[in-house]
Amino acid sequence: MRIAFTKKRERNNKMGKNKKKKKKSVKEAQINIPRQFFKKIGIRPLVGPNEKRNLKMIEREISRRLGKDTLESFRVVFEPECDDTAFNFCHRSLPLVKVWYGDDINHLCRVAKELKDFEMLPNLKILDIGGGPGHLAFWMARIWNPLKVVVADQYSHIGAEWAQSLNEDRIEFIDSLLPDLKGISDEQFDTIIISRVLGNLEVLDLPTCYDEFNYIDYLKSDSGQFKIDFLRSIGHKLNELLTDDGHLIIADSWSDIRKVLIGGSFEKEGLYMNPDKFDPRRVGKEHSIVVFSKTPIVEPIPDLPLGLSAAENLPNQSYEFVGTSAETMRTFFSKGNILKDFEYYDSNDEDIIKFEIIEKVGLMLLYKVTNGGLKRAWIYPSIYYKKVINMLMEVTNEKIIEKGGRVTYRDDFFSLPN
Repeated sequence: MRIAFTKKRERNNKMGKNKKKKKKSVKEAQINIPRQFFKKIGIRPLVGPNEKRNLKMIEREISRRLGKDTLESFRVVFEPECDDTAFNFCHRSLPLVKVWYGDDINHLCRVAKELKDFEMLPNLKILDIGGGPGHLAFWMARIWNPLKVVVADQYSHIGAEWAQSLNEDRIEFIDSLLPDLKGISDEQFDTIIISRVLGNLEVLDLPTCYDEFNYIDYLKSDSGQFKIDFLRSIGHKLNELLTDDGHLIIADSWSDIRKVLIGGSFEKEGLYMNPDKFDPRRVGKEHSIVVFSKTPIVEPIPDLPLGLSAAENLPNQSYEFVGTSAETMRTFFSKGNILKDFEYYDSNDEDIIKFEIIEKVGLMLLYKVTNGGLKRAWIYPSIYYKKVINMLMEVTNEKIIEKGGRVTYRDDFFSLPN
């Protein structure tokens, strides 16, 4: 009986240890979920996952945490027409900061999820420009395990207090703002993050739409030229701070004209959109990321920002044109840039298939003609070039006949730029 009892106790102890390990692993996994992580560092969500920000929730939380006197002070300075008054008031102290981001939790979590999907090597140096009191920096320290994160904003005293309370010594805070970024040392960073800053810069006033007849007229206008020059000055400084193989990540709300303005201005300063590092289909008015690199990607697309802009309102699945409508689309693209032009023999249908890929003002036409005269065409944003190439690699045979008659093996043909 004693032996049986001992074995039972050992078995129960083992089960208890396994349960503890399981609970610990579940907690670790939950911390990697943005909403749970921010709650752990003191940001109590004030709205549900699908709810909008709510002023009443901010007021109730201020009263609960800091008392009625603080609530009355908030009501005195708050102006409903100007969200900045509430923002500035709630960045006076760490408890107020936690209240603010508790109400802003859904926007914060969306950006956090976008950053989590970005693959990052450990032990890198990160610069978080406009990172406030460090709320996203703490998340980046969690998911990326960097060597250090430098947060540049005007709330270093709050950020340092918060980091100390969390025993987080990898995050540094400096008082420095765009566009000058004074106070940042001459060192370079492997990754630079600018989250929800450019779209909120009052002096820049980035538009979501424009009154001019077309985007070219807008870019030539006084307003457009001012924004281009301002963005170029920012891009120039960012280029100096970024390592040669580093990445710049912009998290913001993206309209079609913002993509053209930011992407085109940064490109002139040697920072190029890198669609290998982000998903163009996710870039839109909801906060999402666009990644830039110093090295232009090897693709025959003349204007990536315009291609990304074209993706704003086009469906993910391309519309198919057949027959004369396909020929009409081919005529429209006749003065465009031919990216690929080839044919191959389809052994299944015993037919010769001809393809053209043509780019024009951010759009891309895939044009197909069979030996029997059947014509088809599909339109995509030009930034989907690699997606179309991968699709063609799946349907074509081993040997490709290029324009002029030269025979090339499929993998070589599709991997080399024209």
